[in-house]
Amino acid sequence: MPIVPALTGPRATPLAGDATAPGLAFVGLRLTDGSLVLELERGGEAARSRLEPASGFSPADGVLAQHDLLAEPRGFVRRLQAARELAVGEPLAGAGVG
Repeated sequence: MPIVPALTGPRATPLAGDATAPGLAFVGLRLTDGSLVLELERGGEAARSRLEPASGFSPADGVLAQHDLLAEPRGFVRRLQAARELAVGEPLAGAGVG
């Protein structure tokens, strides 16, 4: 499953609270290099984002995707759209994320 590079921030829509879709769960895994992999799961589908080492994360924070759009823009846009659909509870357009 491809991972979307991301940052956290208080100006993004918070993952916790009214913005989450029913059945949405998120878990994090801190890697040995200090980065955090955040996985959103709902209805058997999942999307992952990788946050840079030393990224702080609080319940009021949201996730902002970041990408060099000249490096594989179509794939990034597809993964980003699938992650958004999963997070807000819309039907996923394709089979799986990625």
